[in-house]
Amino acid sequence: MDDKKIFLEKHCRIVKWTPTDYQISLIFSDFSKRIDKGETLSISDCQGIILKYCPDSQFMFFDSVDNSDLNTLIILAMKKNN
Repeated sequence: MDDKKIFLEKHCRIVKWTPTDYQISLIFSDFSKRIDKGETLSISDCQGIILKYCPDSQFMFFDSVDNSDLNTLIILAMKKNN
């Protein structure tokens, strides 16, 4: 799960959190369900999902964020660690 945790920290701009392996698996499961429904997830969407399972998480925020490759990166991370 360390690879997934590092992936989320980097791509979702997490600066502080203490997730369990179970919480990380719930986050990726939620991502997968939404992507399977044809949703396109933004960084903000992903951060909302993370907060759902890890409410004490803290994030870095930037203006003009490009989310175009986020879904592809999430799918690749899920495949790599399965």
